[in-house]
Amino acid sequence: MHFFAISLMATICPLPFGDSLLLDPDDESYAKSIERNGKPFGYLPDFKTGLTEEAEIINGRLAMFGLIALMFATAVEQKPMLDIVNEWTGSFYF
Repeated sequence: MHFFAISLMATICPLPFGDSLLLDPDDESYAKSIERNGKPFGYLPDFKTGLTEEAEIINGRLAMFGLIALMFATAVEQKPMLDIVNEWTGSFYF
């Protein structure tokens, strides 16, 4: 539950080093982020391969989507989360 709350808070108020939307214009990291893209990431950043900031944003959003899907499946099936993860992984755990 703790990790879900942290990811939810990161969605509502992202960290300032991830997106230039919340950075102070007088800060030097603001100039670096403007050089990178010139605008905030938005809902879906441009897809780039490798270890890029855009790939990290997309990975984080997919992880949050997976957590929401797990919460939804838990509510619908009325099973513990570990049992659902075990079903999704093909009975890998037990």
